Amino acid sequence: MDSAQLKACKPGSEMEEQDRLNRLKEHLVEFCRARGPIPFALYMELCLYHPELGYYTAGPPPMGKGGDYLTYPSVHPAFGRLMGRQVAQIWKLMGEPSPFTLVEMGGGRGDLSRHMLGLIQEEAPCLLQVLQLILVERSPRLLEAQKQALGGFQGVSFMDPEAFLCLPQIVGCMVSNELLDAMPVHLLEVHSGRLLEVFVEVSQEGIREVLAEPSDARIQGYLRALGARLLEGQRVEVGLAATEWMERVGSVLGKGVVITVDFGYSGPDAFHPLRPAGTLMAYKRHAASPDPYALPGGQDLTAHVNFSALVWAGQRAGLSFTGLASQDSFLLALGLLQEMEAHEARCREMSAAAFWAEKLALRSLMMPQAPQGGFQVLIQHKGWEPQGLMGLARSLGD
Repeated sequence: MDSAQLKACKPGSEMEEQDRLNRLKEHLVEFCRARGPIPFALYMELCLYHPELGYYTAGPPPMGKGGDYLTYPSVHPAFGRLMGRQVAQIWKLMGEPSPFTLVEMGGGRGDLSRHMLGLIQEEAPCLLQVLQLILVERSPRLLEAQKQALGGFQGVSFMDPEAFLCLPQIVGCMVSNELLDAMPVHLLEVHSGRLLEVFVEVSQEGIREVLAEPSDARIQGYLRALGARLLEGQRVEVGLAATEWMERVGSVLGKGVVITVDFGYSGPDAFHPLRPAGTLMAYKRHAASPDPYALPGGQDLTAHVNFSALVWAGQRAGLSFTGLASQDSFLLALGLLQEMEAHEARCREMSAAAFWAEKLALRSLMMPQAPQGGFQVLIQHKGWEPQGLMGLARSLGD
């Protein structure tokens, strides 16, 4: 059988995926041919979010056992239920405003929102009566998955990020989970005492990096504001897209909180010299790789979030720092042990295999997170002063 016949035997979806990757590579080649080397941030943006060819916008669903990575909301419903409990408490502490808008940004397949609504339905039915849920999503495929997941609930709407960020100020709670780690980052290095940016040149022969003067004047301000002291040869990420996002989210919020769940660092640890190559990683089929150029558009690209940068950016939009907690302590404070006890009580209703699978999933939510680099929960507020948030019983400080 020749190569043409072998290709003809491939499943249609596999052929379509390979065609998408080929067309994205051609687009990158033509783009660089016309413009020259491009900042790594633009390369990352095109690979992940090109409207017709990007990893998130046009590729197969990236999360789940059959994808490239798992997120905690898909591991067990307890994650979303406990987040829903925190949202319900926030509504209570704010004086039970009506309407109350709950926004999830970058909601994946809709698991987190579905499980938050399930808990609110059980424990805070009065909130459910005044709740408006908005899911903000730029991926058409994930948007369809969200609509299917939340089809049984009333008062749910779906919006494009740009449309959402143009809304008048809302009262409520904005939640994101593992959204900012996949936002484009600029890569910077120090050579002979000079700060240089990593540019990417894509050609038919391959992909190479080129160092040049920083492409954006805000990069220097970002590093100065956060007290970065870089060593010779050290590479770091500068997340201008994440800080711009936080500023715009803060401008939409009139009164309420922003809850950001992700993995990352704060303070000087964000630029620690023990990570001379930075934190940028690629993920494919649950395997990590340090090579962001191995499969353009066919692998996830992530970098650890700088929580201090998010606090700094939020302040410019009127957001105040509420607290920072490790994900495990946040969930434990909201009742993770009680969720485990309820699971134990259902043991006779389940097969042994199902019981242990769920028990292990719940235990994974208890996995201790490092105070630097692990999954953290950042909460910021605006228009009121929250006191006694359950999830922040053991906060880390900023």
